[in-house]
Amino acid sequence: MAGCSSVRLPPALTDEELDFIRNHKPLNVSVDVKEDSMYPAYSRQLYETLKGINVFKEVTYNKPESSGGKTEYVAEMKWRDYHTNSPQFMVTFVTFGIIPSWKEENHGVSFLLKSTGNPPETRNIEVAWSGTTLKGWVMSFANFSSDRSSDGPYDSKRYFDRMKLAVMKALAAAK
Repeated sequence: MAGCSSVRLPPALTDEELDFIRNHKPLNVSVDVKEDSMYPAYSRQLYETLKGINVFKEVTYNKPESSGGKTEYVAEMKWRDYHTNSPQFMVTFVTFGIIPSWKEENHGVSFLLKSTGNPPETRNIEVAWSGTTLKGWVMSFANFSSDRSSDGPYDSKRYFDRMKLAVMKALAAAK
């Protein structure tokens, strides 16, 4: 059981936020996710997320010429320290989950969405939240809550909903 965890999910969308998404249609534009030279896995995750939210007609990875020679937006990772590693989690690992541990952690992603038009515009997009991460046997009970997950928050529907809302708001403000 060592290494098992329970992570707080992003907040669910409110009725007003759901209405905003319903009232704004996906755009007929393409975006290219620029590979981050230091941590390409994070830019790859951003690429997968932007593909999954169905806001753009096309999402490419590090290939601005692939969408008919013209990409309307470029997404670049913006660094902010979201994850907190705690040495107290080692106690849980060494005791195979018998001694539980917990730590307040920040989660999220921050990136820049830059238009390639003239004049170019840059939008800062951030989806962030915090919550207590649990490790050990206590996670078995905590994961019964709809606000928690053992799989990690970045694969959850709530994360994709929050990302879709943030991107659509940024694009609506750009009009």
